Amino acid sequence: MLFSFLMIFHHLHPPSVIKDGSIQTELGAFAKGFVNVILPPATSFSSQIPQDAKNISASEFLTWNKILVTEDQLKNRTRIGELNYVVNYEPFNLTEPLFITEEDKKQFYSVSFNLQYLGEQPKHKLLGIIRAIPDGVANMNIDCGWPSKFEEFMSSKWTSKTKEDILSPLLVPESNAFQHFLDGSLPKLVQSYNIIMSPGVKVLILQPRDSIIFEILQRLNFTKDKLVIYSPYSSENVGANLQINTCVTPPLHPMLWQKGRSMLGAPAKLPVPLSESHVILLTRAGSFNGGRNMNNQAEVEELLKKRYSSRLVIFQGGYTLKQSIEIFGKSSILIGVHGGALYNLNFAPSGTHVVEILPMAGPGEPIGNIAHTIIWHMAQLLDQKFWRIHQKSESFFGDIDVDLIRLKKVLDKIDALLEST
Repeated sequence: MLFSFLMIFHHLHPPSVIKDGSIQTELGAFAKGFVNVILPPATSFSSQIPQDAKNISASEFLTWNKILVTEDQLKNRTRIGELNYVVNYEPFNLTEPLFITEEDKKQFYSVSFNLQYLGEQPKHKLLGIIRAIPDGVANMNIDCGWPSKFEEFMSSKWTSKTKEDILSPLLVPESNAFQHFLDGSLPKLVQSYNIIMSPGVKVLILQPRDSIIFEILQRLNFTKDKLVIYSPYSSENVGANLQINTCVTPPLHPMLWQKGRSMLGAPAKLPVPLSESHVILLTRAGSFNGGRNMNNQAEVEELLKKRYSSRLVIFQGGYTLKQSIEIFGKSSILIGVHGGALYNLNFAPSGTHVVEILPMAGPGEPIGNIAHTIIWHMAQLLDQKFWRIHQKSESFFGDIDVDLIRLKKVLDKIDALLEST
């Protein structure tokens, strides 16, 4: 279980503190005292870049529905080098969340892990690499998070019984779940789309737990014949005559997130008048992980019903992709306790106000086993307004009593801001 958590953490929270020549990341309350995760230093990226790779800007490379390679390039081994790209992404900043109280701001700054992300993002996190690997192999023991080591995908290290012709591996830890497919696999699909959509290229993914993943893939024109399904419990090595590897994709970048939203058909701008927009309360109903429930959810719903009347939507999960885009695409405010339901902000327009209530084990200490920065990051990448309310956990499972007074103050501020725009 700890290993599974660390794999998720490694992917969702790529490190940025350099110590003793390596990049070291903290694991927060859950893993404190258990383990330090040491990842390769930024300088190691130079060895990852193929010498024959083409340098290209992300804005040029991420042109929707423009296939960049030919069948001859894919089939002719003497032309494999023409498939190697280094994709250069523009610098961007992450800023602090919005707070309604000084205490919430103090709580945010007392978590040292948050501070690593503020400001302009490091240059080594602004590079994507597409690499063609002859006779490549993939399995769950090879990290397709960030950063990956391409030599691990080479067949000299592994024996494979299954072999495809041309394959792009996306065995991202936990990406069989909706939320981690969105934050782990979708950015890699966006980066490599113009290559892997070439005829004959297949994509290796984990067997989806959530049916909406198949709907997302279908929306992106990945038919069943383009997919190779891999069990999350398998130890099988899957080989390919030619592997198209896109595992090295920036862990966070607004271009990837906004492009992904566009490719899924979700709106970048609110398509209805503000008076017709949705205010959505995201509940924990149907959660696979459990916990983090609102003990006073009835009172929260009553406050919101009085305030927003027919505009209020109570989200309890189970939406199809079409329903998600239809409902969240018309939202102006999202409110929820930290969890997978808030990942639906990926279908919401820029300018949407996202209010995350984060359960805290103690001052400056989010409850364990959660990726507590990811909702903040995604909202900012999508040019949304992110608000953070820190709430003391009332149970081991992170259940909370929502502070209705603070919530009302946040909503007063949001409504005033929306009315003024």
